[in-house]
Amino acid sequence: MFKEALKRSWEKDRRRPGRADDGTDGIAVDKFFSDAGREANLDVAAAEFTSLVRSASRTGMICP
Repeated sequence: MFKEALKRSWEKDRRRPGRADDGTDGIAVDKFFSDAGREANLDVAAAEFTSLVRSASRTGMICP
């Protein structure tokens, strides 16, 4: 279900290597990657990015 929506979104802008919908734990709910996206290991990049967002969120909560 989500994969079709991600693919349609990607088809509107094929300059991107793919689309993913990740949870706050860094695990992908669903994803669609082009060949370039699979080669670039975007799963790992998405998990790292999620970790950075969580850290920034916690920092923002501590220091208003």
